[in-house]
Amino acid sequence: MKATYLLLLIGLIALPINSQTAEEYLKNGNAKAQNGDYYGAIADFTKAIQLNPDDAEAYLQRALSRTITEDYDNANYDFKKAMKLNPDYQAKYNNAVAQGKLGNNGNMSELQINNIMIIFKRATTKSENGDYYGAIADYTKVIEILPDFETAFFNRGRAKGELGDNKGAIADYTKAIELEPDFANAFFNRGIAKRILGDFKGSISDYNKAIKLNPDDADAHLRRGNAKANLKDYYGAIADFTKAIELKPDFPVAYYLMGSTKGSLGDLNGACKDGRKAQQLGYDATELINLACN
Repeated sequence: MKATYLLLLIGLIALPINSQTAEEYLKNGNAKAQNGDYYGAIADFTKAIQLNPDDAEAYLQRALSRTITEDYDNANYDFKKAMKLNPDYQAKYNNAVAQGKLGNNGNMSELQINNIMIIFKRATTKSENGDYYGAIADYTKVIEILPDFETAFFNRGRAKGELGDNKGAIADYTKAIELEPDFANAFFNRGIAKRILGDFKGSISDYNKAIKLNPDDADAHLRRGNAKANLKDYYGAIADFTKAIELKPDFPVAYYLMGSTKGSLGDLNGACKDGRKAQQLGYDATELINLACN
């Protein structure tokens, strides 16, 4: 019996914050910002700064999130603080949005700054409402002005993926990664796009990086396992599904995929057990149960 090929929901995973260190608060703040939770990100960056008042990176990232939420006065303070703590530190916008300077683009008025943020927010709203073409157009406008804005590339990639333009999505995720090498969600989403295109090895490579950056991401383990199953690495797939369940015990899809994979190995008892567990957790595993348990 071959494992059932499933199309999983594509989305960003918000990871819980378990650490009390400044570094972990900074890491989780970045993850929240990448997911569009800018107020949550600001809260985490603030905690990082409380624990390490000399963390220039935390001030910079808080400045970027405050800019997006239109808190320009506090963003300006954070940009200046970041540069004071590290004069050689190249802020992503070169102390741009809050002070009205965008690298080589010259000085900008407050009205122009506001317009950029309005376009970015409008793009996000369009994407959330399913207007992916409109979102792409707006993100492109933002990128033309802020060519180092990794989140704009990432969000545009997501919109392209929703339209089935996975090659275009991969290009945008790759650019986001070039700008932010530790952008875990960009690796994660690029892995999804590669899997859809049938590049399972490339997909696994990206999931490996995402897991290295966020080892407790159950969904990344699940998707890597699914890609391994497509390459008939069934034992490797089961190991990933097992890890996903360890991280997220009530994970019905993981039980279903693990059961399907065990069925591919001829372990019908294991397949039956996992299928029933998936069903118990609310996943429709009727087909797997009928094949493995009878």
